[in-house]
Amino acid sequence: MSKLGITGLTLSIEFGDTSYGAGTKSFMNLSARAPEGDPIPIDDPVQAIEAGLDLYLTAWTTLMMGRRGVGTITKEEYLQLVPIMKERFQKLKAKLHE
Repeated sequence: MSKLGITGLTLSIEFGDTSYGAGTKSFMNLSARAPEGDPIPIDDPVQAIEAGLDLYLTAWTTLMMGRRGVGTITKEEYLQLVPIMKERFQKLKAKLHE
């Protein structure tokens, strides 16, 4: 009998800077699949958590680039925020292995 495993991840992210209904929101949905026949074990989910964090950072970075593209944020804000978030996510992933 085979053990259950995680075969895919789906992440939705929405954030905004709104006040009383005015402002902007950004939304994105991403999915990733484990290689066929190689599920992530449920009893050791670190790999799935890391993949989820990577998906989140990818979605967030993409949405921030979109906001930069339409002028919601400046180039300088984008260049300031992205390295901070990448560093935070590296620290989070390191904590998974402590």
